[in-house]
Amino acid sequence: MTRDQRTARAFTKGLLSITVVTLLVLAFSLLAHRLNNDFSHGLTVGGLTGLILVLLGTFVRLYLTMDEYGQRLHQRAGSLAFVITMTAVALTYTFQSALHFTCPLWIIYAFGMTTWGLCVALLSARDARSA
Repeated sequence: MTRDQRTARAFTKGLLSITVVTLLVLAFSLLAHRLNNDFSHGLTVGGLTGLILVLLGTFVRLYLTMDEYGQRLHQRAGSLAFVITMTAVALTYTFQSALHFTCPLWIIYAFGMTTWGLCVALLSARDARSA
């Protein structure tokens, strides 16, 4: 099995795991909303914790199946995305008090992941152009 096939297999398994855990968390969340008791809320929190662990495991597995170029590309993209996201978060927190609005944490997460994806795409396009 080639490295590309191993990476595709790890990605597929990870995506399937993330999808299953996400659907379970959504089901627990709907159940918690309907039942409104501590147990169902605990299931939701436990599911979210499980989702974070599945995401972490998937990212580590994918990173370990990448070749050196892919690993370096994702390291550079992660570093750049972290700086951009932290700058945006600092500006958001600064303007929250002045403009009287709140920013949910999921928006920060989504912004950070989107920034990381865009950084991977831009850096890989730049590397392809220079090669």
